[in-house]
Amino acid sequence: MLLRRLPPRRFARFSGRSIRRGGLSPESGAALVLGTMLCVFGLMVYVGRGVQPRITAGADVLHVEALSFETNVAYADVDSIELRPMLQGLGRRLGGMQSGNSYVGQFEVVPFGPTMLFVDARRKPLIYFYTRKGVVVVTVQDSLAASALARDVRSRMARKRQR
Repeated sequence: MLLRRLPPRRFARFSGRSIRRGGLSPESGAALVLGTMLCVFGLMVYVGRGVQPRITAGADVLHVEALSFETNVAYADVDSIELRPMLQGLGRRLGGMQSGNSYVGQFEVVPFGPTMLFVDARRKPLIYFYTRKGVVVVTVQDSLAASALARDVRSRMARKRQR
């Protein structure tokens, strides 16, 4: 058997006696506590700042990405754009991430069904892109940036439809 072949001193190293005798030095213990506190603080700051999606307006598509989720909204596929003050009817998460007031990925939204969200719920307004493939909801820094993005996409939609 395996236990009988190993020398007994290998087991003594992992017994409770060896931990009580050696243990951590005060410096190692302080470094461990400080490192853990810094990781928790960093995580709290990261989660608290919310999601800021990166939005790139290309010639044919609007590329939206946040964290490891992304989608392309083709201007030709957009039926309408709407600015709304809040996110309502949020259901279960289908494939995405929720952290505090941030929602990224695909979620069930009651009136629309599966919806791609790139939302920090603390930022107003939310931009709803109604496309042939579904609904995409994004937030930007403030209401001026939201209005500017909606105007830009509407003008690109009009140019695509004229061609």
